[in-house]
Amino acid sequence: TEQIALDDDRTWTRLLEQDLDADHGGKVEVVNTGVSGLRAVHHLATLKHIAPYHPALVLITVGVNDWNKQIKEHFGSAIYDKPFTFQDTLIGRAIALLAALVQHAPATQVGAFDGSYYQGRSNSLERADRRQFHPADVSLSYRAQLLEIAKTCADRHLHCAFVTQPVAYAETIDPELRKRLWMTPPDESWTIDLDSLIAISSLYNKTLIDVGCRANIPVIDLARGLPPSFDVFFDDVHYNEAGAKHIAARLAEPVRALLRQETHGAGFAPCATGEPGRAAVTP
Repeated sequence: TEQIALDDDRTWTRLLEQDLDADHGGKVEVVNTGVSGLRAVHHLATLKHIAPYHPALVLITVGVNDWNKQIKEHFGSAIYDKPFTFQDTLIGRAIALLAALVQHAPATQVGAFDGSYYQGRSNSLERADRRQFHPADVSLSYRAQLLEIAKTCADRHLHCAFVTQPVAYAETIDPELRKRLWMTPPDESWTIDLDSLIAISSLYNKTLIDVGCRANIPVIDLARGLPPSFDVFFDDVHYNEAGAKHIAARLAEPVRALLRQETHGAGFAPCATGEPGRAAVTP
């Protein structure tokens, strides 16, 4: 989960850690392995890498970068031709940095983050070239990677949970927040319309829930009920400080339940059986 605009102590992962610490005597560690642009295939690579550390719980939030890939490829973008490898993930970058330090390599120049990247891309829904895109299904690669993640969790005895992707896409979006949107999709001269964004984000979240139910993986439906406003977001999917507090609070009880090996109650997405993660079908 990218939280580049927030101080380390104000990210939702840190706030959740502090909340859980109260139950476990300060021994909880919540590690964020998210990097800008990661898709399901990259979360799978990270999952396999961290398996030997035997995490008590793995939360996997996925969606936005996969549906943007599907949108771009549908309209002919070649931006994904460059392969994305494990070295591009957060852990891969950390290993490379550690190796450089051991070898006394020159320090990497660190740039400042001032928000200008977003400012130059905002209000993307008002691009003159506005298109519609209502796919019947998610991309084949997304579904396949979700199934492989589920299989990896089962094969390596990892306690995993999916988390739906919160978005600001809604008919009731705050007009000022609407002007901050830029991932519609990002870095293109055209945009898909708001109805298309609502539909495709819903499709991907429903698929995540469906795969979780079929693979016996509980799903925390974090996306449900979040206000499409500055109370949570500063753009399409990224949280401001108030949003980070809200997300941490929303996740605290479902995470506590999962650590108790419970997969039902407030915050979980229901399956057809009425119990989340209880379908008999496995990938």
